[in-house]
Amino acid sequence: DYGPDDHGDDRASATPLAIDAMPVAGEVQLGTDVDFFSFNVTSVLALRVVTTGIGTSVQVQSSTGAVIASGTGPGTLAFAAPSSGTYFVRVAASVPSSIGAYTVTVGN
Repeated sequence: DYGPDDHGDDRASATPLAIDAMPVAGEVQLGTDVDFFSFNVTSVLALRVVTTGIGTSVQVQSSTGAVIASGTGPGTLAFAAPSSGTYFVRVAASVPSSIGAYTVTVGN
């Protein structure tokens, strides 16, 4: 038993993030675990997603699920939010054996 999932597995149950706030801790509990986070922007904005910890696969998605940017971490993924609205960060293991703790933050 891995216990309760630490963050939502889809956009509807995403954990809110604030831009330029402290990093949020997460854990990939299985190779197939996916964690979603949401954040809001009020204008076109250049941003970055930073992950630390285990090897991660990171996507920034629009409210419709369109992929705006993707990459692997730990590291920094730079992107531009093309308009105001809610965006999502999807964090998963970069390979199925990459399980463990990570942090994620969104900043500009």
